[in-house]
Amino acid sequence: MRKKVEQQFINEFEETYDVKVDMSKLDLSNLTVKNASNNIKQYKKIRLYKRLNVCFSAIIVLLVCSIGIICGVFDKYSKKMEEEIMTEELEEYIDNQVEEYVSGHGKKSVKVDKFSVEEGIAKLNIKYAGYEDYAKFNGLYYGAVWSTG
Repeated sequence: MRKKVEQQFINEFEETYDVKVDMSKLDLSNLTVKNASNNIKQYKKIRLYKRLNVCFSAIIVLLVCSIGIICGVFDKYSKKMEEEIMTEELEEYIDNQVEEYVSGHGKKSVKVDKFSVEEGIAKLNIKYAGYEDYAKFNGLYYGAVWSTG
């Protein structure tokens, strides 16, 4: 009976810890059926807790990394979207101003030739039919200055 208990304990121990037990170095003199079964249960609990601890640690690390990555991506994405929206709004504003002026002064009076935004710098080329359209479109005074003297 004792040999059976010892062998069961060794088998359970080897299975629980994935190790091979060297019988020559093993002292099982105080081993009883009750001790063996309690020890095996305790070893299984310890192994389970170690596995759970590793799993929870891995999950926490993954969550922290994921949050960091997501925040970085969203920050980059939001900056890019903000620039695109501002560019679109600026282009829409320019087009509206030109259309408003053209509707009252003729189709060929003012025309947007080129518009671009590069590295946060907007570049706009506008073609005018003449100096009068340039002055009126930009709100400048042109004409003769009379002195009342």
